Amino acid sequence: MTAMLNVKDLRAYYGQVQALHGLSFALNEGSLTTLLGANGAGKTTTLRAICNMVRSTGAIEFEGKPLSGKSTESVVRLGIAHVPQGRGTFTTMTVEENLQLGAITRSDSKNIVSDIERMYEHFPVLKERHTQQAGTLSGGEQQMLAVARALMLRPRLMLLDEPSFGLAPLIVRDLFKIQDQPRGEGHHSGGGAECATGAGTRRPGLCDRNRAHRDVGQCCRDREQRRHP
Repeated sequence: MTAMLNVKDLRAYYGQVQALHGLSFALNEGSLTTLLGANGAGKTTTLRAICNMVRSTGAIEFEGKPLSGKSTESVVRLGIAHVPQGRGTFTTMTVEENLQLGAITRSDSKNIVSDIERMYEHFPVLKERHTQQAGTLSGGEQQMLAVARALMLRPRLMLLDEPSFGLAPLIVRDLFKIQDQPRGEGHHSGGGAECATGAGTRRPGLCDRNRAHRDVGQCCRDREQRRHP
């Protein structure tokens, strides 16, 4: 079976500083994979490299097509959604404007309206605050909004950077419950995939596969925790 995302010998740089030293892994359709490692191990950089937000070398293929040379906007248009560490909401825009922005690459306006209502069903607190500026939300509410905005893309692949960091256990539970759904609600027919950093430290039973970063990407260790039928 061809992997949905295939990364080979990935090396990434911030200026002259090399942050990844030859990372290779693959994500299958319908999977949830976590990247685990200490601070500075390269987890965030890995997600940024997939989205072409940092200079990198090596091969990254999404659904059989290379991502090298594509702009970050073009990567998003392929159906790859990225929820950055620190929430990354547009603080001066309202909750609903943030959700609308998540669907900016879509042309199916009727479905966009229904998807916004679906996000409000998933996260009722966002509906209560739909006219409120995102910057005035609590940290947990901003994280909910960041995930909901990414889901508005109807992504084939979700990249989540420390989605549970600093959140109350009940909020973490709700976030993971919703994040598990895109795999059956992908942008195209069939399931999608998810890749998260740090998530497996909170909910290891939820993940199909953990990948432990050591020595900034020089070694990866797979551990199968469950298999889809």
